[in-house]
Amino acid sequence: IEHERIHLETSSVLMRQHTLDFVKPHAAWQPCRESGLAPLNQLIPVAAGDVVLGKAFNDPIYGWDNEYGQHCASVASFEAAQYLVSNHEFLAFVEAGGYQEDRFWSEEGLNWRHFSRAEHPTFWLRHPTATGMKWQLRLMAEVVDMPWDWPVEVNYLEAKAFCQWQSEQLGRSVRLPTEDEWQRLYSVSGATEVCRNVAADSNRHLDHYASSCPVTQFRHGDFYDVTGNVWQWTETPIYPFEGFDVHTIYDDFTTPTFDERHNLIKGGSWISCGNETLRDARYAFRRHFFQHAGFRYVVSEELKPVPGSHYETDKLLSEYAEFHYGDEYFGVANFSKALAELGIEQLGDAPK
Repeated sequence: IEHERIHLETSSVLMRQHTLDFVKPHAAWQPCRESGLAPLNQLIPVAAGDVVLGKAFNDPIYGWDNEYGQHCASVASFEAAQYLVSNHEFLAFVEAGGYQEDRFWSEEGLNWRHFSRAEHPTFWLRHPTATGMKWQLRLMAEVVDMPWDWPVEVNYLEAKAFCQWQSEQLGRSVRLPTEDEWQRLYSVSGATEVCRNVAADSNRHLDHYASSCPVTQFRHGDFYDVTGNVWQWTETPIYPFEGFDVHTIYDDFTTPTFDERHNLIKGGSWISCGNETLRDARYAFRRHFFQHAGFRYVVSEELKPVPGSHYETDKLLSEYAEFHYGDEYFGVANFSKALAELGIEQLGDAPK
């Protein structure tokens, strides 16, 4: 059930990237129709504090393997943006030529930008008109005029480039929050889990819309959208907590992502259901991937490294491939080849 919930969300992202001619709106999946002026974002201090993460192995609520174990950390004080970055706030980066300025992009970001030829967020559509340029936004099943007060949806590489640009604008160290900082923000904001038979206190769980909504709609203490609306990229590549053990049924759910190339996203989106809505949830995506994901930025001089987590290295994968498909080693026949030959022999003259 939980795996199907994941695919409900990932499929909706694929639909959003599909040609609109093959996607039809549905009365039961109506997006938000509200939009107004985007708020002026501001930085709010978050006091230092400790975070203790990791589900107990006897926790009655379902979790994926990477959520279990133990992790404790002391988080230094930092400042966090009151709102998720809106389409309007991100527009300043686009109009400043941020997609053309290499200095704002990491090496990985540059490679993706050159490959994709991106000039603005993927779900933004730009149309020239008699009076100038008109921006629109692609939703899951339709295109609407740009709702400037909705959260921008970008991949990690774009979010990181924006933070580099913002650092230059403010003269301060702007970056994405770490997983621990997001957890600290959750604690001070008063955000809560989704309760049974009560609508969520944020835009998630399909309780409100089949799309994002204004970043000013769901307040959590001094902040907005600590959970919900869109996932939030973090600086933290996923890693195992102390005491991690693979799931007995799904042993490769997380381990292939322990490669320092998959960054954690937190908070859930409008379509996140079940485990995805939980504070304990730890989902990670490649940095160039798209999800219903945006970001909130923080200002902090401290960035603690996370433990190394290389489950499968390129060297190891190459060795696996060689042992399976390469020449014979140590007098042992190529297993895959021998298995295929055995099958062919058993088939005899049957059609192959």
